[in-house]
Amino acid sequence: MSSEFSKDDTTKFNVSISDVDPVKDYENLMENRQHYDPESGVIFAEIWEQICYAVCDCIWKLLFDDTTPSEDQINKAKELLKKFRLDSKIINPYVYNGFQDKLRDECLNHNNLREFWKSLLEDDDDDDTDIAPAVPPCGEVYYNFMFSRIVTPLNTKTSPKQDVVLKSEDFDKNLPLAKLLENYESAKKQIDAIHIADDKFNDIWIQFHNLICDCVWSFIIDAKPSPNEEQIAKACGLLKRYRDDAVYINWSMYNEWMEKFREQLLENGMEEFLQKEIIAKQLGLCRSFRAMQENQILKAVNLQFAATEVDFSELQAKLPLAELLDLYHNAMDNKMDMDWETFSDIWQQFSEAVCNCIWQIMFNDTGDTASLTSAQMEKASVLLKTYREDSIMINPTFYNEWIYKFRDELLKREFYDFWKNEIVKKELGPCWARDSDFFDDMDDPEPAEFYNYAGCQAAWLSEAEGKETAEEKQQKPEIANTTPKSTKPISLSNPLEDYTHNMLVQRDLDMNDKAAYKKIFSEIRHVLWQLLFGNEEKSLSQETINKASSLLQAHKEDACYFSPYEYNEWIVKVRDELVKRKYCDFWQIIVDNNLGLCSANDSHFFHNRRDPKPKEFYRIGTELMAVLQLNLRPYCIAQKETKSMMSSSTLPADFEHFEANISLETPVEDYEKLLQEKLKIDAIVSKDMMNRIWNKISTAAQSTVWQLLFENKSTDEDMKKATALLKILKDDSCFYSPWSYNEWIVRVRDELLLRRMIDFWRKVLVAQELGPAWARDCDLFEDSTDPEPAKFYEFEGCKAPWIKE
Repeated sequence: MSSEFSKDDTTKFNVSISDVDPVKDYENLMENRQHYDPESGVIFAEIWEQICYAVCDCIWKLLFDDTTPSEDQINKAKELLKKFRLDSKIINPYVYNGFQDKLRDECLNHNNLREFWKSLLEDDDDDDTDIAPAVPPCGEVYYNFMFSRIVTPLNTKTSPKQDVVLKSEDFDKNLPLAKLLENYESAKKQIDAIHIADDKFNDIWIQFHNLICDCVWSFIIDAKPSPNEEQIAKACGLLKRYRDDAVYINWSMYNEWMEKFREQLLENGMEEFLQKEIIAKQLGLCRSFRAMQENQILKAVNLQFAATEVDFSELQAKLPLAELLDLYHNAMDNKMDMDWETFSDIWQQFSEAVCNCIWQIMFNDTGDTASLTSAQMEKASVLLKTYREDSIMINPTFYNEWIYKFRDELLKREFYDFWKNEIVKKELGPCWARDSDFFDDMDDPEPAEFYNYAGCQAAWLSEAEGKETAEEKQQKPEIANTTPKSTKPISLSNPLEDYTHNMLVQRDLDMNDKAAYKKIFSEIRHVLWQLLFGNEEKSLSQETINKASSLLQAHKEDACYFSPYEYNEWIVKVRDELVKRKYCDFWQIIVDNNLGLCSANDSHFFHNRRDPKPKEFYRIGTELMAVLQLNLRPYCIAQKETKSMMSSSTLPADFEHFEANISLETPVEDYEKLLQEKLKIDAIVSKDMMNRIWNKISTAAQSTVWQLLFENKSTDEDMKKATALLKILKDDSCFYSPWSYNEWIVRVRDELLLRRMIDFWRKVLVAQELGPAWARDCDLFEDSTDPEPAKFYEFEGCKAPWIKE
């Protein structure tokens, strides 16, 4: 017979395998394949393809050219098939997998070759000899299915004479789980006795499917008011058992039902059940094993990786360094491949796991530097350096974003030794053109600015500066002689002069003595408090205002550089006391000179320039003063220069009557324009009017985001527009009013999950924390331990970003 595997050009490379000694011919071909003339234009991929077809042709002839192949022919075919599979796993498995599928079907159609096929499946001495598809994820599934669903039933030779009887009472919801599973196995045994190719098999399976799914539905959906623990256990136990079979027999039927089940769960408000029972226990949609055997094997494998996150949870901070590095390198070698379509997602997961491990090593304790051992610091440093080196070669984006958070936490906790000796000295800051081809701007100043803290600077700048000139050395003693040698108490009469004196002294004594600076800052805050609140006066004198304002301004400048977190805690107390005493003049000075919270605008300890907390600080103080009927300007228009102000009574009568139009073409620009025209104005706007205007603008913005995401066939450009507008909308909602946003964003999440827009859900809403506003990002909330905001993110295997931190 003519083989369907032959190629017309096989003789071009002298590729032939005889049926006399096929194994030897094949081995000779594989040993000599490197001798093909490279100048002939033949590449090995073409040669390998021709070898594959020659092997398939030979095996097919050995088994099927004769009506009944001899034992010698069967053994030759078997040995050749094994060797072919071993090489296919290493070189390219696709031809083997396609041929093996055809071989299986043909063997099962020949009664005298069924035992041959069964012997292949049973010959499982090691992982490299089972006759399963060469792509590893397919192997075990395929082997189990073939042995249980085809080979075993064929041993009975014929289908059962009696019809299969499936009883609905066997899956009554009142039965215990053990009895339900027993009845399931009994019914399944009857079904297994029918050959999968039998015409009645499909009808029986549909009947079986309906019985199981109706039973699960009654436990969960029909339970009133909600399912109890016993009902949940029954439903999940039965569903898991059924899904295990559905994967191999009729996965599409299971998936169709699961989609309806999930939609009903969301409609009934059972998101917690969906997350904890269906998603967490992997009872959701399943994928056909056959899809991994046909023409898109590699794509199917990548989809499998995309559907289930690769687990890097073994990277634990408590492990010794050697074991951590072994786990790290094992993950790099065996759990990711840059050729995978989903590699970028897996690299992101790996990056998060490694950085979380480093974070736990450094910050899981109380934060006291004394509690950090040298072993902990070495472990964190080595792991950080190893990960940075790989990031330079693969993708430095995540590292460059995370290292800023890591630096800020180090400085916040005053881990100066680790900062100087590990981060600065070893140049473990952000990757840039100096060490990565991902960047090309060698003059970029930002990488060097990263190191400008606690008296440090980038190592490459220190090297460039070299030694001091002789003239500088001669001048230094003269400068030293004029510098004060010791600090002095800060007086109430000349506080600014005394404070400046102490800062200069400490700078020359030891710029890195954190305890000394803490003492100076503590003293200056005490003096400022005495100046402002030491007397029970109804108002402050002009002299006191001048002293306190100049001193506060000098102190904030230093605090932004040395310790902004302590300043931020203290200035809130100052604001509240000013409001309590109605010292509106000094409050206005704080507003005009931006003496409130340190932020990304004035301190490199922070990098989120859209953080709403600094604005909230001024808004709260101004509104409290306004309640006391004091004539104050709102923060949004507070500036050093004096302007003529309008009040709400002098605004046009139709000021709040406008159309809030935000287009799909330029949504961010339209939104910002509305805010500039209606809210960020040079006028005092009443709280009620501000709320009405904000509600109108935010509703329009929400509608635009919804249209960009759901009402048209969204393009990548639409997604980018929706993301940008959504980020700004949340920031402003935290400032003006978060309540409407919090209700609306839940509907956005549910719609994203319903439409299976999982990438947008994970990479935008979850990664950028665009869920409901709460105490973490809005001062209108106080409970920083509230568990509800985190629950918002617990879908599709995700969790709140701050929990990962």
